[in-house]
Amino acid sequence: MKQEKYIYKNCPIPGGGYVTSFLFGETDPKAFYIRTDVGGSYRFERESERWIPLNDDVTMEDLRETYPIALATDERLPGTLYIVSGIWNQVPSRLSVSADYGKTFAHYDLPFRAHGNLSGRGTGCKLIVSRESSDRLFYASQMDGLWKSENRGETWTKIAALPEDYLTFVSESRDGKVLLVGTAGVSTAVHTGRNTTLKNGSVEEVVERGATLYVSYDCGESFEAVPVPCKGDMEGIKMPGSVPLRVAVTEEGFYLTTSVMPKTYWFAEMAYSCDGGRILYGQVLKYPVRDGKLGAVEDITPSQEDTGISGIALIPEKNFICVSSANKRNGDSLYRSFDGGKTWEEFLYGLTVGHMIFRTSYMKPEYNGGANLIHWLSDLKINPFNENEAWFNTGTGVFRTTNLLDPEVTFSDWSDGIEETVHINCYGLPGSDVQLLDIVGDLGGFAFRNLDEACKNSFDDPDGNRYITCLNADFSDQAPEHIVITARGNWTGLTKGGLIRTDDGCKTYRRIPLPYGLSDKLDAAFRLIEEPNVNTGFVAVSEAGKHIVWSVAQGIQLPSDMVVVSHDSGASFRKVEIEGPAKGFKAFSDRVDAKLFYGFDECGRIYLSKEYGDHFKVREEKLPAFDFSLIDVADKTCVKFAAGEKGTAYISVREHGLYKLEYREDQDVFVIRKLSADGDIIYRMGLGIGRDCADYFASGKAIYIAAKLNGFYGFYRTEDEGLSYTLLTEADQHFGDINCMDGDCRTFGRFYLGTGGRGLFYGEQDKK
Repeated sequence: MKQEKYIYKNCPIPGGGYVTSFLFGETDPKAFYIRTDVGGSYRFERESERWIPLNDDVTMEDLRETYPIALATDERLPGTLYIVSGIWNQVPSRLSVSADYGKTFAHYDLPFRAHGNLSGRGTGCKLIVSRESSDRLFYASQMDGLWKSENRGETWTKIAALPEDYLTFVSESRDGKVLLVGTAGVSTAVHTGRNTTLKNGSVEEVVERGATLYVSYDCGESFEAVPVPCKGDMEGIKMPGSVPLRVAVTEEGFYLTTSVMPKTYWFAEMAYSCDGGRILYGQVLKYPVRDGKLGAVEDITPSQEDTGISGIALIPEKNFICVSSANKRNGDSLYRSFDGGKTWEEFLYGLTVGHMIFRTSYMKPEYNGGANLIHWLSDLKINPFNENEAWFNTGTGVFRTTNLLDPEVTFSDWSDGIEETVHINCYGLPGSDVQLLDIVGDLGGFAFRNLDEACKNSFDDPDGNRYITCLNADFSDQAPEHIVITARGNWTGLTKGGLIRTDDGCKTYRRIPLPYGLSDKLDAAFRLIEEPNVNTGFVAVSEAGKHIVWSVAQGIQLPSDMVVVSHDSGASFRKVEIEGPAKGFKAFSDRVDAKLFYGFDECGRIYLSKEYGDHFKVREEKLPAFDFSLIDVADKTCVKFAAGEKGTAYISVREHGLYKLEYREDQDVFVIRKLSADGDIIYRMGLGIGRDCADYFASGKAIYIAAKLNGFYGFYRTEDEGLSYTLLTEADQHFGDINCMDGDCRTFGRFYLGTGGRGLFYGEQDKK
């Protein structure tokens, strides 16, 4: 098999996802890391002031490393980095160990569950190297208790003396003699027999949390429960009790932040992370260590609203403390104290306290209803080598200041190099100044006119308010400036979900009115779609967006009785008639003939409409039995109808392989041909311009795939429909989960990758 050297670059967004924690090395200025919930780990490079990804070798065959839950360094061994990562239902989890700041790793299987995107992701340090020995590691798992290794992570034993399995952090005193463990108090919770009405209206039993803090003075051989004070009204709370979230350590002792989960319908095991719901009744608690023992608690909580508190950072020699507060009306905030917690001041809040500089366009207030988008501010850290430099995390990247101790503090987003967005679809556009149309989770979407420049906020209403989490888009190849997009309404309700369209090549957008009155089931779906952050469905269009077939969503499914069609650019709709056994249904348009639409159901059956999508009829021909009627990242199929080729589609179906589908109108038959070998796995697929094609609409498309061919995973290109392949990737060019692909319509060899947590890439031939 041939191999070409390729270079891959992010189409910059940047940020876009939840950075769950920072880690500074205490004695090594090169050691500064972050973990994310779905996008792996990064190291900050001081020379370039950029974040360097550490997990680009991860393939779709094993995605555990893209979900890190804990980082640790060893101050006695510069360059040493430990990362725990995993996926709930894939035991064993993984420990990755590096001796060169994350450039290379050795990997070990772990006997406990871990997941960077589930409960506890926003809590504190779960992995530490003991101050007494570099060989000894402690790990506080999310659901499986406390573990210890005496050989740097090669083998582990569970510490049976701790009665709690749901843990938030593990920490040691400066001398290594006191071991402190924060917990969620779930394993030892007490059933009361009393009921309460939750936020969602359901009535459930009140379960009192067990002890949420434990101390050991004998390296985990025995533990004592430590009292944690709790404030606030517990009425209506399913699991009353205060949960320690994060900890900071000085020579004096431990400083903890704690919070309470309010009225919520989350399951008990989920109810201890900062983003498991709105946290309340936050506290800052100081537990001194005297003569090797934990002393009585001192409450040094800022006098403030009953909001949650999570992040904490200290400058011990200056008696300086700062903490982060969550669940405030206009964004999370920061408090600081210059006298060890006796007095406090709020030094960052919304756009009114402190000074915010937004370097990234989509973060600017004008695209967020006039407010900032800072949320899930669950961690903050101070650079131990520069007391004026501090960082905090958010649900969409990181921010830093270089004047922390000044009277007015200035923060700016600094996610350069962090690309943590989840991309659901991407499209190379022909005949438009937009090169690449990006459909992305949370942020909505972007129209890239320059692949190397970040876009302005692009999927928005006339007032600049964003639509969020779009699922797909469609356009006529002959008139690509007319695009219809499925979009969710944003969290604030300033935009409403449904279909949006642009008729000027992604310069402006307007929402198509929802077509109420077609059926009770559709009306119920439309009412839900008008709520914030609800899936819209999947759309297909033809003839400059005049004809629109919309499969309306019910969660991640597309029911066959919820498909509607418009023939006047969305001014009016009617229900589509589907003749056949379909329960789920997804429609696609022909790229040449405006009257032809195609449908696929939950069993791989093919449907055809010859009258602009009004009526579909099932065909005898059939693809492999696979569900084509799912959307979002649950969809494991790729269907690409070829531009300029009437009735021609290329379809990938994971383990079933790669297929070519041709509708021969003169014979009224579908011809299905398998293009891949048995045993090959085709994860994703896209079409691009052929090598010798001056015209993209001519025949001879290049097909790009993310696939496992002959047992070897990589990105491939075929120019002869699978007879031969060229490998386009090397060991460090895999980028984790790939959600979508497409080829470029203008430049041979260029193709696009939409990942599940590493952003949006374009790859092209390395000419050097």
